Amino acid sequence: AWVDLKDESLMSAIAERASSCVTTFNPQGLARVAWAFAKLDLRPELLLQAIAAQAAATMSTAHWPVSSLAKLSWAFAKAGTAYVPFLITIARKSLEFISEFNGRDSGMMAWALARAEVRHEPLMIAIAEQI
Repeated sequence: AWVDLKDESLMSAIAERASSCVTTFNPQGLARVAWAFAKLDLRPELLLQAIAAQAAATMSTAHWPVSSLAKLSWAFAKAGTAYVPFLITIARKSLEFISEFNGRDSGMMAWALARAEVRHEPLMIAIAEQI
């Protein structure tokens, strides 16, 4: 569904509330919230910083579905170059699960790295080999 409506005060309130509880989100939840704000072309910095910190903290301990890694990379690539180190962290994690990536996930990941001008050759080679 498409709604051409952005209530800035509502989205700001949602971002503020979500920022305070990202530590309770699972990997899918982190990715979905980041993706939703990116899809609306909104960049609530406190929320993005909280999501990036929580995601980075759980990358080594939690199972990250490849679709969540792809959505997260897409969202943070749209957010801007301030998140390049985080995108590199996502790229490294993605290498562990490259065999699970489907075409959509691979495309989102490749687009995100290109958009953010991140050169991560091992991942790009792995994506190319998957095709």
